This record gives sequence, structure tokens and C-alpha cells, in this order.
Amino acid sequence: MTKLNVPANTLLRRRDKAYKEKGLTGTEDDATLLPLFVEFPPLMQRPIFVNGDRAVIGRPIENMLTIAN
Repeated sequence: MTKLNVPANTLLRRRDKAYKEKGLTGTEDDATLLPLFVEFPPLMQRPIFVNGDRAVIGRPIENMLTIAN
């Protein structure tokens, strides 16, 4: 999360089954969402591309080019 420099709720996949099952609203804080991402990995946008001390969500693929070098 630190490398992405975004709050966890920006990574939520709102169409995922667990989003509805857990009654999420998208306003939850990092402390609430991070354990859910571990328990329900599909709940989080992916892939996440990491290069050194920076990271981006790999969709669209062009995002990865912004930190490739």
C-alpha cells in the first residue's frame, strides 16, 4: 500500500462476490480491508507491478510502463 501510495479502498473490486457478501461500501479504512484482501484475494485489483520503491496496478497494462525504468 505504501508503494502504491493509495488507500486500500481504491483497490476494491466492487463486482467481486465477497464485496457483496461482506456488505462492503467502499468507504472502509485500510485496517478493515487489508485483512479481507488476505482472506479474499479476488477482492483486490490485480496485478500489482512493483519496481523498486514504486508500484502500480497493472490494468491497463500501460500503467506498468510508467514505472518500468
